[in-house]
Amino acid sequence: MYMSISLTKHPNKNGMGYFQHLFFSLKFFVFLLVASVQALIHAFLPFLFETSTTDVIKQINKCMKDQHSKK
Repeated sequence: MYMSISLTKHPNKNGMGYFQHLFFSLKFFVFLLVASVQALIHAFLPFLFETSTTDVIKQINKCMKDQHSKK
């Protein structure tokens, strides 16, 4: 019972079901994973992925705004 409440409390608070929140969060995981690899490459080869971090921040911000506008 407690585990069930723990798994749904945060998603429900944000207007989502468990699986909707799961996939929403996994989307950010992918964005950040790709951004991390790009940042690593950029550290050694600064002429590559010059705007990648800013681009990912903008993507995540847009996703967050879109999600909040659905509420």
